[in-house]
Amino acid sequence: TQTVTTDANGDWTAVVLPGDVTVVVDSTDPQYPTGYTLTEGDEPTTVTAVENADTDGGTDGYDPASDVSGHLYVDTNGNGTQDTGEPDLADVDVLVTDASGITQTVTTDANGNWIATVPAGATTADVDDTTLPAGVTQTEGTDPTTVTAVAGEDTFTDNDGYYPEGTVSGHLYSDSNGNGMQDAGEPDLANIDVVVTDVYGNTQTVATDANGDWIATVPAGSTTANVDGNDPDYPV
Repeated sequence: TQTVTTDANGDWTAVVLPGDVTVVVDSTDPQYPTGYTLTEGDEPTTVTAVENADTDGGTDGYDPASDVSGHLYVDTNGNGTQDTGEPDLADVDVLVTDASGITQTVTTDANGNWIATVPAGATTADVDDTTLPAGVTQTEGTDPTTVTAVAGEDTFTDNDGYYPEGTVSGHLYSDSNGNGMQDAGEPDLANIDVVVTDVYGNTQTVATDANGDWIATVPAGSTTANVDGNDPDYPV
């Protein structure tokens, strides 16, 4: 084994005996471009040296490393932006697929930030929904997101805000004896509409099931439920 160094033109040469010769670029060399991706050539390379001739050991091309990054947070008020006091989302996995089709998984840190080193080109970031808090809705950002990673730069994807949700529920029945409680034999009221208005004034209508129960998913905060007295199934 011998070590040779590339010149100002990136060329190297070594005098060897005829036969199979293996060439390995020393990635531990301080001059080696850290984080670069090999785009041309093979590493290592094996060629057959010919007596009294120069055998090409190959041309190696390197693409400067690129970074893509993003940020996740809890959009407590659901307004699509991170306001003062709204917490970052840590420990959420993001699947990053680079221009070569290779996928890696990175995780948000304590500040809700993630970063991945990729080759330049179209890169897709996809938040792993199974690692998000249960019952959240995305209010800012797009998932998945595709950006063009630029060589030697950090390309930001977007801010992803997630709005926590909860449920409200209730039960309807026919109080046949009017004593203010459901006694044995008093029937449940099915197929009755309930109008639910959340803390932001958004309204949805849900219906009671066969057991007289209803449930609605809403954002956290003051919520109003109003039984629809005009429903055809409402007991007149």
